[in-house]
Amino acid sequence: NPEVWVASGHVGGFSDPLMDCKECKSRFRADKLVEDHMTESGVEVASADGWSNEQLKDYIEKNNIVCPKCGKLNYTDIRKFNLMFKTFQGITEDSASTIYLRPEFIDEEMVELLSKTNIKEIRIGIQTVNKNIPKWIRSNSINSVINELPKLSKRKIHWKAEFIIGLPGDDMEGLKKSLDFAEKVLRPTEICCYPLTVIKDTPLYRLVNSNSDEWIKIDEENRAYESFSYTHQQLVKMQEYAKARMNDYLRKYSDWDDSIKKEKIERNSSIYRDDR
Repeated sequence: NPEVWVASGHVGGFSDPLMDCKECKSRFRADKLVEDHMTESGVEVASADGWSNEQLKDYIEKNNIVCPKCGKLNYTDIRKFNLMFKTFQGITEDSASTIYLRPEFIDEEMVELLSKTNIKEIRIGIQTVNKNIPKWIRSNSINSVINELPKLSKRKIHWKAEFIIGLPGDDMEGLKKSLDFAEKVLRPTEICCYPLTVIKDTPLYRLVNSNSDEWIKIDEENRAYESFSYTHQQLVKMQEYAKARMNDYLRKYSDWDDSIKKEKIERNSSIYRDDR
């Protein structure tokens, strides 16, 4: 149902800010250029999450962030590249026949497009493989993800397996199973684990301070604090464990060069801030 994807925010917000260099025609993610500059400048939390196109453009211009390929500062306007692939069901192209495919369903044509647009890394949100997570939260597309991996590797496209820590029903054992699955079966270029942020007006938000058996508490930034399946202290241990596993995987298996590995390890350390 396309309305589900609209209501969830995937259609409106699941996109990357892209811009082209007018000189060499290379295409880049604006937020990635900004975050790389922040890291090089020693910013403690190098993140441009939630920035508007105008904020990204202003930062790039004020800090003279030139094209990594040709060294020129001559970009097009930033445009949103939506990662939900819009298509039509049937023979008519109207709103009633519009459907959206999850990013995991990337066919050979889409892989070809990614390779031509200079996109060298994509993110696949797996979330968890923990069977203790309620079914309405779990990702059901693991098999389709596995089927697409050879296509990505063949085109030398780096892909990041993304997991979420702090889902109601999660625990240390489930986290270990998810990361073991990623390392031994999926073998992505990189593994990244993010703390759960609960968005308002979503089904998950209804569990906040719920009187039911399944509940979750969040902090002032809407990040998971504790739930029926873990205490706050256990959540902190899960985050520290995930950070160690992410960095260990980078060192062992990633084919990034050493300088990029170092930057990514430093960035991983900023994902979890023990300031609560």
